Amino acid sequence: MNENPEVERLSQLRRTVAFVVAKRYVLVGIILLAATAISLPLIGPYLKKAADIARNNLPLSLPILMVMITIVVRLHELVEARGWLGLCNWFASGFVTFAIWAMVSGASAKQYIWINEQKVLDKGYAIVLVVSAFGLMIACSLATVLAERAGPNPHKRLWQVFQGLCLAVSLVALFCPYYLFEAKADVEARTGQSLELRSYTVAIAYRDAAFNQYLGRSRNPVQQCAILRSIAAKSAREARALARTSFLESELSNQFVQVQDRALALAPQKVELEDSWIVAQAGDESQRD
Repeated sequence: MNENPEVERLSQLRRTVAFVVAKRYVLVGIILLAATAISLPLIGPYLKKAADIARNNLPLSLPILMVMITIVVRLHELVEARGWLGLCNWFASGFVTFAIWAMVSGASAKQYIWINEQKVLDKGYAIVLVVSAFGLMIACSLATVLAERAGPNPHKRLWQVFQGLCLAVSLVALFCPYYLFEAKADVEARTGQSLELRSYTVAIAYRDAAFNQYLGRSRNPVQQCAILRSIAAKSAREARALARTSFLESELSNQFVQVQDRALALAPQKVELEDSWIVAQAGDESQRD
């Protein structure tokens, strides 16, 4: 059965239009690829610098990257003005993502949240960022809904202006945390304290040969433990080493001396440390050699 000539003609026209559109997209892709290859030596150093900044500020770079990917995926919506105005929701969502990370990280931080090895963020900003981010997200969502549902009247124009204002504010808010980051060296110079130092509690296990002999426990000696608190160190290993040295220099490491053995008291012997059972604890973390 022969098809309707009109239908066949429309079908042929669609195939022709699809071919032309595809050809144009391929041509545009080739032009962009060639332009990138030509300009790469010029823009290469700038791209490397941008990549270094993104790597060094990863907690903020990832939300920004998420927003950029979302925009690229929804490029078809940018053919209309409402698509551009709707970007405020994505900018605000990126800001919310960073604010939540700051709040969660600040819960386990003493005073400063580590961004990288050289930059920190005062945990006091975390609650401010969370409240601001969620408030901005609510404002953007409300403006978007009311702008789309309002009819062709002055109120629609008013909500579109408000949505445009939210777009500008959300874009600034997404990047503003970067300016809250502080250099570790500057914070240490201002506070006079090292941010890398933590307070450890160290338990030192040892055996006192004289005490065990006094108890008659030479075959099955008693193992004792000394607790040293507030050991400032950068790591558990360093805390154990500092506590070990401090313990050996103190009288706590002297062997048991009976009252009648005054001669031994003048030149006391040291106890035997159980180095494999020296434990350092900071917060809820416990580490042992």
